[in-house]
Amino acid sequence: MKELKGRTTGPLVNAFNEDPGRRNQVTANLGRKVFTTFVSHPHPEKGFVLFRFEDHLERLLQSAEALGLIYDAADFRSRLSREVHALAASLQGGAHIYRIVFGGDEVSIFSERYTRTWPDIISLASVPIERGFPEYKTTSAVVSVHARTEANKRGAQEALLIDRDGFVREGAWSNVFWVENGEILTPKLRLLPGITRKFVLQNFLVKER
Repeated sequence: MKELKGRTTGPLVNAFNEDPGRRNQVTANLGRKVFTTFVSHPHPEKGFVLFRFEDHLERLLQSAEALGLIYDAADFRSRLSREVHALAASLQGGAHIYRIVFGGDEVSIFSERYTRTWPDIISLASVPIERGFPEYKTTSAVVSVHARTEANKRGAQEALLIDRDGFVREGAWSNVFWVENGEILTPKLRLLPGITRKFVLQNFLVKER
């Protein structure tokens, strides 16, 4: 194996020669990882509450199944739930945000203190692009990253993804609702089944179309 490293003003570059093991390690799960992100809030009696954790876990498992990731669903769900609750119990005070990333034979759980970064009102820009397999939350996020970047270039904070028929489907990193003639509306098809979206649908009178 020959390894070459060089750094200019950009990222570290690693060049590998005749190392199929390393190559396979780096490329084996390209596009075949799923993730979910959720928040915990302090609770005076329980210590903490994970916001709709079971919904997040269910969507994670559905996305993993769609990508053909191999696991024992019942055992995996139980172990993952124990690890997340143990981590949440170990954190001191305040709200925290968590991200679970699952791909291949590895699961990673990240946490950090939650800090609200979005203002009450944001600006939007329409971007004519759609995500592939939008029903699943995967790490293949190039469309969302591109759309948000295009929106930012136009001075907006979030992008509205416009499908081939000219309809709004979702945001780059969000679901979409709007009020029209006194009704709350939201797109119905070809979008990520967001957990907050599910909460809104269950607790408010919303029409999907």
